[in-house]
Amino acid sequence: MEELVDVASISGGRTSGKMIKLLPKNTRYIYMDTGAEHPATYKFIRELVENFEINLVCLKLVVNPVLGVGNDYRIVDVSELRPDLEAFKSYISKYSTPTFGMAACTARMKTEVFKHYCDDTFGAKKYRTWLGIRYD
Repeated sequence: MEELVDVASISGGRTSGKMIKLLPKNTRYIYMDTGAEHPATYKFIRELVENFEINLVCLKLVVNPVLGVGNDYRIVDVSELRPDLEAFKSYISKYSTPTFGMAACTARMKTEVFKHYCDDTFGAKKYRTWLGIRYD
């Protein structure tokens, strides 16, 4: 039986650092950037990469404006992370402003992007997911 690849989705919070310390050394790390994080979050992510010497794949949602057609992602360098609202604005242009009653923002901007990348990179059902979840 083929061994699963360990893939961790980091959030940019302190628990992400704790998770990095606990997971196996060969774990792959991914961050989904909305472009709407606080500058300190982006600074902390760069510090995680430097201090733990991890290879972090940073993904941004690429919205296909046609309703009913799926979206894509692009890989960005950790040095490009900043509060530019790029992905968030494109999300809003297709789906409208997220609300507490319609919390599809996380699903479309993070969960679907993560799964799409992992399926493309490792193959469907060939990876084990670890999540770093920020309280906010």
